[in-house]
Amino acid sequence: MHHKSSSHQGFSIVEALLVIVVVAAVGLTSWYVWHHTRHTNGNTTGASSANSANASAASGSSSGQSPQSKDPTESGKYLYIREWNVRVALPAAFQGKVAYTLQAGTDPDSGLPLQAATISVAETAFPASSCAVTSTTVGPSIQPGILYIRSSTAKPFNAARYKPTFKEDILVAGSYAYHLDYSVPSCFDSAYTTSLEALQTALLSLVSVSQ
Repeated sequence: MHHKSSSHQGFSIVEALLVIVVVAAVGLTSWYVWHHTRHTNGNTTGASSANSANASAASGSSSGQSPQSKDPTESGKYLYIREWNVRVALPAAFQGKVAYTLQAGTDPDSGLPLQAATISVAETAFPASSCAVTSTTVGPSIQPGILYIRSSTAKPFNAARYKPTFKEDILVAGSYAYHLDYSVPSCFDSAYTTSLEALQTALLSLVSVSQ
């Protein structure tokens, strides 16, 4: 009886140890699987977020339309009339050298309001001219006899009033029509006539700027 009791007690201890080992193994395996799964999901989520951010950045960069960062003049390549939200590409010799002054008026025929943008060019573009020099956003400048006119399309516009060279409806956008009036001032040196004509031609290509 005593021998059987010792054998039974020893067997119970072995069984207990086996149970502990099995439970520990199961717990360790469960912890490893849980930890590995969590770590993998975290990396996947992080990678997805990073990829989304990169995609968004790439999209913004490719579109180049961010209103906060985009310069409508593109460093002087365009003349941008902010109040009208229109712009025009400038010849290389005039880039960064063209400014405007906005004035309001009334069309004497229709009675509708008009706006005119008087174009000024930096003096350095025509150094031999004897034209009067004024101060503008691009420095000491002269007026080369060029005028943009914006009129309402609500009533007909009488272009016959404007001389000597008037280009009507170079742009029609929304409820406005845009026109170009120009001449060659007598104070201009003849050596710059060709250059001035190139500017006048370029100013015909006025376009609206996308919002």
